[in-house]
Amino acid sequence: MDYWWFTFVAQIINFIVLVLLLRYFLYGRIVDAMKKREEGIASGIEDAEEQKAIAEKEAAQFHEKSEDLESRRRELISEATEEAKNERMKLIESARAEADRMSARWRESVLQEKNAFFHDLRRQISRQVCEITGNALASLAGADLEARIIDTFIGRLNNLSDDERKTIAESAEKSGKKATVTSAFKIPGTKVTKLKKAVAGIAGKDVDVFFETSENLICGIELNAGGNQVAWSVESYLDSLEGDLSGAIDESTRREEMEQVQDKATRRND
Repeated sequence: MDYWWFTFVAQIINFIVLVLLLRYFLYGRIVDAMKKREEGIASGIEDAEEQKAIAEKEAAQFHEKSEDLESRRRELISEATEEAKNERMKLIESARAEADRMSARWRESVLQEKNAFFHDLRRQISRQVCEITGNALASLAGADLEARIIDTFIGRLNNLSDDERKTIAESAEKSGKKATVTSAFKIPGTKVTKLKKAVAGIAGKDVDVFFETSENLICGIELNAGGNQVAWSVESYLDSLEGDLSGAIDESTRREEMEQVQDKATRRND
């Protein structure tokens, strides 16, 4: 019995000693290690939180930069589109202006060619008309063409209205009592006397009548007093023919212009 109590007390003493030894030698170190571990974990958590904050900040910055880049990209695309549109409009306007200039040059060239054509045509027709008419009058009436032209012109002077006579007389008075008879041919002496008499019957006997020739008249003759004229020529009969031919050429020109415009529009659409 005494032995058992001794053993029991010895075990208690050993346990206390063991506890003291463990506390002295191991507990502090374990506590320190646990504390350091906790501090390491806390530091790791803090670092992780800091890294997370940095990552979130960088992500926000990246997102902001991405939005800026996207906005800039859209802006550049819009600017490029607008510039391309403006350049396209400039090219279209330039092409249209060039087409208008070419069309204007073409119309001017056609007009010049038309005028030259009519000038030559009038000369050729007038020569043929004068020749044919002269031969016809000589063979049928027994008089030459120039004499018939003069007689026709004298008849026209004698048949002027009172208002026309008054206008010619006043013009001759203002021009110093002078009048000029211009013809495409030289007027023979007998016809000169008749013409002076006809002019005197209109402008007065004291009017001086001068005679001239001009190649610009086509088988014709005219009276000029102070800018007022009375004329007769084959040219007046050619005006109708010229008008018909001019109308035909103008219509052909308009059709060709319309075809060119339609062709250009078709090419532009393609």
